[in-house]
Amino acid sequence: MLLTGWECSGLRGTAERSDEYARTVAVHWNQMLLELERFTPGYKPPVSARMFAYVNLAAYETISEGFSELPSMEAYFKGYQRSAWSYSGSKVCTGAALNASYSAMVRYFFPKASIALLEKASFLERQLAEEARLVCDSATIFQSERLGREIADGVWKWSTTDTIGHDAYLSCFNPNYQIPVCAGCWQPAKGRFVQPMLPFWGGVRPFLIGIKDLEPKPPAGYSEVPGSPFYNQAMEVFTLSHAMSKSNQWISEFWSDDVSGLTITPAGRWISIANQVIEKEKPSSIKTIVVYLKTSLALSDALVACWGLKYRYNIERPQTYINRVIQSDWQPYIEDPPFPSYPAGHAMLSAAAAVVLEDAFGSSYQLTDYTHDGRQEYAGMPRTFHSFTEMAHENALSRLWAGVHFRMDCDEGARLGSIIGHKIAELPIENR
Repeated sequence: MLLTGWECSGLRGTAERSDEYARTVAVHWNQMLLELERFTPGYKPPVSARMFAYVNLAAYETISEGFSELPSMEAYFKGYQRSAWSYSGSKVCTGAALNASYSAMVRYFFPKASIALLEKASFLERQLAEEARLVCDSATIFQSERLGREIADGVWKWSTTDTIGHDAYLSCFNPNYQIPVCAGCWQPAKGRFVQPMLPFWGGVRPFLIGIKDLEPKPPAGYSEVPGSPFYNQAMEVFTLSHAMSKSNQWISEFWSDDVSGLTITPAGRWISIANQVIEKEKPSSIKTIVVYLKTSLALSDALVACWGLKYRYNIERPQTYINRVIQSDWQPYIEDPPFPSYPAGHAMLSAAAAVVLEDAFGSSYQLTDYTHDGRQEYAGMPRTFHSFTEMAHENALSRLWAGVHFRMDCDEGARLGSIIGHKIAELPIENR
């Protein structure tokens, strides 16, 4: 059975059919990755973003073998060197190589996924391998699949040298981390003690831009004095919660994306958005892979920097401040996540991804996001936006309305994310 997403036509040339097939391979595997990260234990937002980056790096390195104008990322990523491939064919069946690369990376990154999901991934690999026969000869397919696996092996080996990030899904909550105790320092919400999530993630190796390349603005100085900047930040959250419109409730739930086993992660959400745009626009296979790579790199670098800053500033969540200073029984609309507040992760990764997608598809791109269409657990009805920046801005503010972030968290997260996004977008690989 042919997968949806591409069709053979006697009116199309072999090159066009081959390119269409390669694009479809990438889209289907990135859709599969969303299911895997959603249901596999340990795939929290930063871990998930890093996984997307390495998987799509392997895909990019694979497609670059078939297109000489695409440079290897070894020229841009410190410490990364391409392995020597054994491929000696005169041409590459790009789609077959991509299928093998994605499949290999899935096996590496998701050994703890359920049997049902791994079987689904294996079935996808077989389906796509069958379709390769419609555009390439058997000998070329065989050699191309070998190439894809070898490239995946090389990228995976580079991942293993990042000791903090590699296999982090196995231990997201570190019992050895000592939570600082001070006025205004982050503490778990009252009556709900959990270990802090990924306290050392700021030490993960970035791809292109890290904390040292940024100039973060410190948060407002801690104060419980009415009228002080910090107090006013908390009062805004408190006041907004008492005037929560149905529209803002919808927005808060629409962008929540952080319920393990129920939703994809906030990082995965932007891969879902990229999927929808690519399925709508049907760009070339090169542009498709470049978009996935740059989006994934932006998400990963944004969350490495974000987590480093979260545990540097260690600012408490609005709930603990409001409960102590303003109203003891106040609750946020959405439950607090188990890590410090400043800056906001949703804001930072959204701004970074939005810049990359606008660079690829334009600053006035209209899109209706169907990521949560049909879900019944919360307000996931599709929403229409007139730009990726509009989406990112709403995503950031959703955390203010949800009561889990101060406005300063969202503002600084968006500012830093935009810087990271521009740096990634400037990578000299063409979105054509």
